[in-house]
Amino acid sequence: MKKILLLTLAVVLLAACQKEEESSVAGTYSFRVVSIGEHGEFTPLTRTSHSDLSDQNQLSLQFSSVDEYQKFLSNFGSLNSEERIKLTDGLGFVSLEKLFILADEELEQIGETAVSEADFRSKYDQYKNKYSQYFIFNDEDLTDLSPYIPECGNDIDAFLVGINQTVVVGNEVRKISFSRQMREEDRLLSDKNLPEYNAGAVLTRAGDSDLPLNGFTVTVGSKKTIFKASTKKGTLTLGNTTYNGTGLWFHFEARKKMWYGWKSDPARDFAFSFAPAGASGVYLPKSKGKVDYRARFIQESPTLTPISGIVYVWTDQTVDVPGSDHVYPSFAVCDNNKAYKAKISFVIN
Repeated sequence: MKKILLLTLAVVLLAACQKEEESSVAGTYSFRVVSIGEHGEFTPLTRTSHSDLSDQNQLSLQFSSVDEYQKFLSNFGSLNSEERIKLTDGLGFVSLEKLFILADEELEQIGETAVSEADFRSKYDQYKNKYSQYFIFNDEDLTDLSPYIPECGNDIDAFLVGINQTVVVGNEVRKISFSRQMREEDRLLSDKNLPEYNAGAVLTRAGDSDLPLNGFTVTVGSKKTIFKASTKKGTLTLGNTTYNGTGLWFHFEARKKMWYGWKSDPARDFAFSFAPAGASGVYLPKSKGKVDYRARFIQESPTLTPISGIVYVWTDQTVDVPGSDHVYPSFAVCDNNKAYKAKISFVIN
């Protein structure tokens, strides 16, 4: 019988000490921001502005050695997105992830200030031209207005590279390869085959047989909630032991109406409960409208193992009492009658 390991997440607190052009993670690993010159020379950065992307084109993070870089990556991977961005943001360095946040804020402003659909379309075309060299746009669904960070071998790289997609290790400039397609989780949430229905039908269903399988899209007025479950091979480390197996991943996204289309809604958080469902849900604070969460981990085995149940999904607007904003994950008081539900069914080995 295959052993099912529950994923336990712990918050790793960050102690950052910042100098003018150097930073350290937990007082142990140091790096600096440098400008790469025409002939490969490195000039330490003092400060630059977020507003001028041309100033960012030569900027990279520099680590003193391969060992220092690997130690940093080990620590950096345990931080959440907000903590990762905070490390470099104060140095005047705009990582690809930081630029994504700035681009989202710019799209919000365009939507709010446009005086007509024609005005919005004109400004959006300029916006898309500005950011298309850095991000992916969903050309298969032109109502999807948001940009997407391109896929790479390790998603953590988008926090470490700027718009030139390089990192400096010792004196070696390393180019990080990004594809020209969305990340896998973004493709899952953009799947046109996800069943869509009105929220009223979901909330009043008594039988599980009518529930959508492994995902759904719910549209209520100008708000949209998307959920998708998937499985993915991976590892789980507990103490000094690392297990191979398969993770059950839950992907959540909130979108809101903007003129003729939809964009991500960074104001939304999510909560979920996966069988057995109770009066509390796992609360995912600071989701910023999109989050991927490994809900289960099933240890590798020569036999097939089914994994099934009912998932209950809430947003911060439908939970009765939100969880803590300072603990990830935390627990919220939830009413199952206010939840969107889906059947989960996979067979894995």
